[in-house]
Amino acid sequence: MNCRLIRPSMAMLVGAAVLMLSGAYADAAHAANANAGLLPSVTCTLGWDTTEFSPPLGLANEDAKVTAQGSVNGCLPNTYGISRATYTVQAAGNINCLEGGQAGGSFAFTWFDAQNNVIGVSTASYGPGSGSFQLRLDGASIVVVKGTVQSGLFAGGNMTFQTDVVNLDVTACLRDTGVGSLAGPVTEVTFSSPL
Repeated sequence: MNCRLIRPSMAMLVGAAVLMLSGAYADAAHAANANAGLLPSVTCTLGWDTTEFSPPLGLANEDAKVTAQGSVNGCLPNTYGISRATYTVQAAGNINCLEGGQAGGSFAFTWFDAQNNVIGVSTASYGPGSGSFQLRLDGASIVVVKGTVQSGLFAGGNMTFQTDVVNLDVTACLRDTGVGSLAGPVTEVTFSSPL
């Protein structure tokens, strides 16, 4: 039985290496795309919000500045390693304390991981037609805002924010002092990436 030993040429070795590397690169790119597809959004459902109005809201519609700050936890899926966030809001609108009304403004979110390291920031804006609050007879308000993420994480995507804030002084709306602040739980914050 004759056996011939074939010595691979340098061209064969280089060709095999290129094929292996291109296959590994394709697998890595496929995995990255799959992961990106699994992480299009984050929703946080536990939090607290404090909102202030200047001047305090009365029975008649009035141009008012709205500022708010708060924090949210329980963020899933754990996109970018996000565990929680803090935020501030600057807004304005022609609103009253009896029916609420429309407002427009911007949010600034700072995202943290489970070790309290800052992961990144996001800014989102919303127009007067996409931010509103409605007062209920028990002194609570449902604030719902839908906006567009302008910069940072999830840039180009959408934001939904909802909080149920409570006015502990339910007669303040009827008095000259008006409603200067509300506070309550944040029930949903969702950021979604552009498709």
